[in-house]
Amino acid sequence: MWMLLEYDRVLQQQAMAQLKRSGIETIGIDQEEQLSRINHDAVELLLIGSGWQEATIHQLREHGLTCPSVYITKDMSDSVYEQARAFGCVDAVAYPLPVDYLTKWSQKTVGQESIIETKDEPLTALDEVLRSKNVLNKKHTYTRAGTMNEGSPIDAPSTANRGRVIAVHSARGGVGKSVLVSMIASQMAKRNYSVAVVDLDPLGNLLAMHRGQAAVTTDEWSRLPAQMDERMVKQSLVQVGGFYMLPSGKSRDGVDTVTLRRVIYHLSQYFDVVLIDTTPSVPWTYTAMELAHKVVFVMTPEWISFKRFIDEYQGVRHQKSEQHVTVVINRIRKRTPEHNRTLRLLAEADIPSDVVHIPEDRTLYRQLLGAMTLVGGRDVQDGLDHLLSALRFDPVIAQEKRRRRGMRRWGV
Repeated sequence: MWMLLEYDRVLQQQAMAQLKRSGIETIGIDQEEQLSRINHDAVELLLIGSGWQEATIHQLREHGLTCPSVYITKDMSDSVYEQARAFGCVDAVAYPLPVDYLTKWSQKTVGQESIIETKDEPLTALDEVLRSKNVLNKKHTYTRAGTMNEGSPIDAPSTANRGRVIAVHSARGGVGKSVLVSMIASQMAKRNYSVAVVDLDPLGNLLAMHRGQAAVTTDEWSRLPAQMDERMVKQSLVQVGGFYMLPSGKSRDGVDTVTLRRVIYHLSQYFDVVLIDTTPSVPWTYTAMELAHKVVFVMTPEWISFKRFIDEYQGVRHQKSEQHVTVVINRIRKRTPEHNRTLRLLAEADIPSDVVHIPEDRTLYRQLLGAMTLVGGRDVQDGLDHLLSALRFDPVIAQEKRRRRGMRRWGV
């Protein structure tokens, strides 16, 4: 039996009718006095509507209610997941109820792996992650004890104990942004940083560049629970070389802003650095830049790229100050008149942000075609060193940060 706590009787009746059509026995509660007459052992899943008090839910658990709970709302927003966490819920969903998904959280389902996994139907990567959560803990909340700031909103990446978020942006495609993201991730991993990459650009497709296979994509992340521990987060990612990656999905609408905030919130809890490979001129790109501590703006030294850069740079400056934006001029050919002219115009424009030059490199193309680690030649490596210096990354600081994190984990 499922139990639905919902003050709005119209929503309650609609939800119960939906569950009845699915063959699920449900009892609806719209008054706190009714809770005393419920057999807690018979409840397999608790659905909590808006308006209920935390004290009421915690009192239910003190009286023996041990089933998982899911928070339900009419409209999803950033604050919903914080509310779900306060109630100790495994996830938050919106009306109309996603019955198939909720069924996986019922106590009967949690105790029977055969409902998720059958001999005839192999597990999908998403089901593997969900099942690992069921195995991890069936009755308690799933936050990482001792490291998550209970009062911090999901969209505040500057909170203590959180990793730095860097959005890699461009005003147009074809400037080598995805290759640069991969190179930055590799270099930071070599400097003892733990790195996660979020690919929001389906046209760039970082996963295909590394010949990897997706676990969970950005399309599917919204189906993951609102609260996850480090093991579950890393299981949902693809490990490529020394860093982890969340591949882009196939949805034309991209990732919604609420899901993107959840992604950044989770990854920045368990990684020193979160790199976001953005898509030019789409709504979620500006959300990514809002959440980022720093923006790396990539352009190439062609005239059309320069014009687009000047227009877009002013828009980026509305969100970030010049010290939080680093401009990268990528694939420079020294003896090309157009490139020399563009570099001269850029110098005359007096851009207040740090500017990094990275030359074109045939070695890098060979590594890309051979699916090798993207390192490039000496000049490219010098450019990357300059970029990481502009971003204020220091390997000594990284080692010290990891040491302190280990001390916190052991309660030192």
